Amino acid sequence: MKQKILIALSILLVLSFFITACQPAATPAPQEPTTEEPAAEEPAVEQPAGFDWKRFEGKEITLLLNEHPWTDG
Repeated sequence: MKQKILIALSILLVLSFFITACQPAATPAPQEPTTEEPAAEEPAVEQPAGFDWKRFEGKEITLLLNEHPWTDG
């Protein structure tokens, strides 16, 4: 009897995962346009002394990923 309950619960769990995975991605609700004035621009962030942003310019980064639909994004 316990084995039948365990099997039934396992099947329900797998089905719930499958149904959840097959649902389309949620899209955010459209926002209503606001008539408020835009906020003042924030001051620029100070750059750290001696930091060179172009230190690795011209270098190549290789990223190795498995084939999966998530990696296509």
